[in-house]
Amino acid sequence: MSEPDIRKATWLELFYDLAYVAVIAKVVHHLPEYTDHLSHHFASLAIFIPIWWCWAGHTYFANRFERNDTFQVVNVLAQLFAVVVLITAINPLFEGDPQPFILGYFIIRLLLIVMYAREWKVNTDSKPILRNLTFGFSLGALVWISSLLFESTILYALLALSILIEIMVLALNSKSLQTFTATHAEHLAERTGLLTIIMLGEVIVALVVFLEHAGLTVENLALAASGFTILALMWWLYFRVSEPLIEDNPILDSQIHGYSNLLIFISIIVISTVIASWGVKEEHTIVWLTASALALFVGTLQLILGKSPIYDDRLGINIIRYVYCLVPLIIAAVFHQLGLSVLAFNTLIVIWFFIVNYTQNFTYTFTHNFKVSLK
Repeated sequence: MSEPDIRKATWLELFYDLAYVAVIAKVVHHLPEYTDHLSHHFASLAIFIPIWWCWAGHTYFANRFERNDTFQVVNVLAQLFAVVVLITAINPLFEGDPQPFILGYFIIRLLLIVMYAREWKVNTDSKPILRNLTFGFSLGALVWISSLLFESTILYALLALSILIEIMVLALNSKSLQTFTATHAEHLAERTGLLTIIMLGEVIVALVVFLEHAGLTVENLALAASGFTILALMWWLYFRVSEPLIEDNPILDSQIHGYSNLLIFISIIVISTVIASWGVKEEHTIVWLTASALALFVGTLQLILGKSPIYDDRLGINIIRYVYCLVPLIIAAVFHQLGLSVLAFNTLIVIWFFIVNYTQNFTYTFTHNFKVSLK
């Protein structure tokens, strides 16, 4: 019996992801300049959502309908150039001029809709679902571009509505997608993993920039080392502990996986901007942003892992796991009361993160080996 084909990321997909290195870098290194307060920071993170939605649109199309023929290659290359144009629109967007960003995003979505429309024409097995997706995404794009007719609150409300419409289209057609199209879980894990690596790479860049600007003093090196340790533990928890559980789950809904990873990406972006803000922003803001990002990161992984059939899902253990996701926020509250330094806060976070990694790894190893022994 022959082994089933394993869907791997193509060179074109890797080339496409390369453009998002520049997009993410632009967002990460501009957030600290335009966010003076905690509320402004979280509002500005919303900019990443349409950027991620562009990436997700191409990724999920390629996962289900990739042909790698000339038409698709040319279309993806056109999207790639549109992403380059989108990068140049980020500065004006932060400065209050959203029109270039709206047009850049619209072009990317329009090219994706063309791919769906063409697939609707040539794919005889999935015509009903491709028709629904083509019309649904077209409606979302129409709402998006119509926002240019308005200003301020209505404009941004229409942008949010556009993405919400497309999410609802996918949700309403999720059962049909599973019936008429094949989702390659290993390919999705690879693509999201690659983007996660890109995100974590921005944390490295932020550490380098911090040391260049602050100087190589003992205190700054210790602070950078604590930040790097947090980064390494994030990588460890995602790839060494969580990824095997995700890959072992053949029934994991691809949309749940995708939306959950959006939260992980946002948490990594926050960590990057926090490091870029060391010595610039108030320590109170830095600590609460770090705590919120890590609570979101670990909590989201817990949500994803809870879907795995080999994950220990006893109620008591799950409650404990969700409780220790809140530990960073408790440490931040203690920091606020005692007036600890950022280095002291990071040290406590590192200790907590070591415990999280150990307990998650122990749970996976024990449960996996126990279930294997029963076979």
